[in-house]
Amino acid sequence: MSERIEIAQKRGRQIRKYQVQDDGVKSEVKTDGTYHSLMLKFEDIEFDEIIVDRKPNPVEMGFFLSVLFNLIFAVILLSDWFERMQVGTIVTSSMLMGVVSGMSVWAYTLFRFDREKILKGPKNIFLFYSEKDQAEVDNFIDLLKSKQKEYFRKMYMDLDDTSDLWAYEGRLKWLLDKKFIEKEEYKYLKEEISNRRLLGD
Repeated sequence: MSERIEIAQKRGRQIRKYQVQDDGVKSEVKTDGTYHSLMLKFEDIEFDEIIVDRKPNPVEMGFFLSVLFNLIFAVILLSDWFERMQVGTIVTSSMLMGVVSGMSVWAYTLFRFDREKILKGPKNIFLFYSEKDQAEVDNFIDLLKSKQKEYFRKMYMDLDDTSDLWAYEGRLKWLLDKKFIEKEEYKYLKEEISNRRLLGD
């Protein structure tokens, strides 16, 4: 039984899960209430790695602080009015708790420092890449590369009596360019193709 290769990451409400299967990677991503599940074929996965640091936007931070101070000022004014109306401190406390709760949720999404590693290709793979994630992510990528290599070798390297030798040679060149086979393998298989052509003549 082959080892299961997968990675599951969670950041607050964001969930990213990638599970390697025989012909690709099953992707499950949940972000801010939206959920996406799809199958990424090995043909759509490449390994151009980009590391992105996400930091709070200064404009959004300024807007947040402006709203926060205005809300605090509004609560103070309303609490003074409530006291004169003899409503009591319970309403004021409830208002203040509501403001704090709402602003806390906003602050959590706003003041977030994330690092991601993105595998760029026809279909991208997004992985959290903080210091504590790096070893797990890099190991997952190495295993994914190995499975992709195994998949393409199995698909394109089989040679039988019915194989079109010219097409097979083209597949071998593609495998070599993609580094799925070594130069020594390529030379050996090219010689085998030449021998079959001689026998066929």
